[in-house]
Amino acid sequence: MRFSHDGLTLWYGTPDAPAPEGVEEGRRGVSVTVAVQPPGPSNAVTVRYRVDQGAAQLERAVRVRTDHARGTQYFRATFPDFWSGERVEYLPILTCAGRRAPAPLTASTFPSWFGLAGGPPSGDRTTSAAPRQPESSRWTPGPERLPFVLDYLATVRVPLKAPENIGVTPDGLKVDWYWYPAEGVVMGPKLNAKVRRLGGDWMTIRQDGIGVIDVRATLETPEGVLIYAAYTGFFDMGENGYRNFLDRRWPNRAPIRTSPRFDTADARYAWLNRLHCLGIGEVRMDELVAIYDLYAVR
Repeated sequence: MRFSHDGLTLWYGTPDAPAPEGVEEGRRGVSVTVAVQPPGPSNAVTVRYRVDQGAAQLERAVRVRTDHARGTQYFRATFPDFWSGERVEYLPILTCAGRRAPAPLTASTFPSWFGLAGGPPSGDRTTSAAPRQPESSRWTPGPERLPFVLDYLATVRVPLKAPENIGVTPDGLKVDWYWYPAEGVVMGPKLNAKVRRLGGDWMTIRQDGIGVIDVRATLETPEGVLIYAAYTGFFDMGENGYRNFLDRRWPNRAPIRTSPRFDTADARYAWLNRLHCLGIGEVRMDELVAIYDLYAVR
């Protein structure tokens, strides 16, 4: 299997990246190796899977090596013990600073599978790794829970007008960003909409180079439903970002981390009103575009 999107490529089920496909595996220690290009420190791989067409679950992969000669990074995800079920379907997903592969429509599918042999794995279930709980299950504390509560909704892409510098105020450097020259796009397996042009970011840049985001926007779905969106967050331009911005010098790309919230009166999208979301991506100053992945915290 090989997928490319947003300048990223991943593959698996090959001699250099072995993965089970259409075979029968044991119920303990099954792993998937995923190769990705281009290599980078921000690359992250998660394997989305389900057992017997049940609830989708996530398993985070760890980076195992980098082949510099081939310009390839390798990640490996090991599934938890399977105490029940007969068939596992899965798909690895690569993310990097707001980009992802495969494309959003493919990312909602499960193109690969393997069967499960025999009965439950041997050993005491109370001391062995317990099966992962579905994303909608009851919360249990601890860092091991984190990979299983981020539900990918969509990727947001918004074109920007060159920043309007209001100037240095007692609160910091005030900068306004407006959507330009076209509307933005929200595209994903769970949310699709356009970002109407009547919106923007009223940012305050601190002296440590952090831009404090303050966005207000209106989304419009294909059905014509209007959704109010607002979020705060950080735009990190580096330690010298404040002075560089005053001199109209900024990095080609800078990371953004946001906490969007949504409000709508339409019953078809009322589920958005209940979400706490995270946005992870970047501003591409060389292209004047903001792009980020939108997740719901379940």
